[in-house]
Amino acid sequence: LVGEKEKPLAETQTTFGALGGSKNGAEFEMYGPYDESKKSGGLLAMCLPTGAPADSVAAILVVYSCREVRAPTFLDYVLGGCAINVVLAIDFTASNGDPRKPGTLHYIADPSVQNEYEVAIRTIVGTLLQYVTDDNIPVYGFGARLPPDWETSHCFPLTGDPASPHVEGIDGIMAAYKSALKNVQLYGPTNFSEILRTGASFTSGVVTQKDQRYTIMVVLTDGVITDMEQTIGEIVNASDLPFSVVIVGIGAEDFSGMDILDADDKKLKYGDRVAKRDIVQFVPYRQFRNDPILLAREVLEEVPTQLIGYFKSRSIRPNPPIVDDGSSMSRLTIG
Repeated sequence: LVGEKEKPLAETQTTFGALGGSKNGAEFEMYGPYDESKKSGGLLAMCLPTGAPADSVAAILVVYSCREVRAPTFLDYVLGGCAINVVLAIDFTASNGDPRKPGTLHYIADPSVQNEYEVAIRTIVGTLLQYVTDDNIPVYGFGARLPPDWETSHCFPLTGDPASPHVEGIDGIMAAYKSALKNVQLYGPTNFSEILRTGASFTSGVVTQKDQRYTIMVVLTDGVITDMEQTIGEIVNASDLPFSVVIVGIGAEDFSGMDILDADDKKLKYGDRVAKRDIVQFVPYRQFRNDPILLAREVLEEVPTQLIGYFKSRSIRPNPPIVDDGSSMSRLTIG
């Protein structure tokens, strides 16, 4: 194809094998696309003699060398030893309802019934744990009043220890989550900026070809963000880091405002600064809750592309696959 995809000047078709078929160069006849207004081919075809057919040869393409370049995949980076880390944040605002009442989003009074947050944690975080290097995950809450002074906190570790916010695996997350529900007061508002800044802080350090690391933050929330402008600022700040944010909407709230953050078509802007890349994926949990496989697929829809884009921007390619030594990598499910 010569010219633009929408307005080609001339074009031809061939196979990859034929491109390297001759040491003297492989030659291909190119034809000008038919133009109804000119009753002839494209611009190159306009150089043909008067009266030449519209499908006349407009140019000759000569290819002297070619090579196949394989685009790296998400799994190439993971299998090459890229350390994937997960940070979890849970919404503890009052809009979730009284956790003692059946049907509310944080209901935990009946151990035989899993609330929406519990199911989302097991499905979404459980999927991401297949790719992590370490099962120890920092888990935070936001939007609750904490003892003993009962002031509102927009970022608190569920362990109760700011110096040690990590828990081990899904069971550790569930234990910390239920303990927090019994010890804090659900309040509000739904502020994201501080929790995102904390998540981005786990990306500290220089990423190199040898030392590859990437952090995925999962935010489970039921409400509309009340500090949208500050949240956009934090996302713009983090857009140059090895960092992705998956926001999962819990409940039946109108989450249309989340489309602002999931900037697939237009990069976020804060003041005079523009995001380096899109790092946010929004997933409405209830649309996929009856299909765990589809939910997991939706969660991972953009993260692989975001990870690849980050490393590509720094000319960092996947390292050779590491040999399975019985570590967490042996749990990886492909396909």
